[in-house]
Amino acid sequence: MRTKQIESDYREYLEGLKGGCPFCPIRENKIKADMRYWKILYNKFPYENTKNHYVIVLKRHVDNDKMRDLNNGEVQELWDIILMYPEMEFIHKNLSQQSVNHLHCHLIDYR
Repeated sequence: MRTKQIESDYREYLEGLKGGCPFCPIRENKIKADMRYWKILYNKFPYENTKNHYVIVLKRHVDNDKMRDLNNGEVQELWDIILMYPEMEFIHKNLSQQSVNHLHCHLIDYR
């Protein structure tokens, strides 16, 4: 879904982390919003043909396949975030499709 160059840059970035989680702590300096449980980041490695691409990252580390472990406040705030961006597509892939094992979702505007 990324251009070849952006995908190459992304893979190089992940290799530079040497197995560390890029979201622990959140290293991204381009924060769109800082909520109580989540941060909304501008994606450094956006998908191809997107107008806007944000990553919603849970502040505490939870593996991607553990969404059921979210507390009520985290779930409510995630839904609040989704509802703030009705024009954008919400994407949460399962663990087998994610390159980073820290619970996060995508908000994408393909317009």
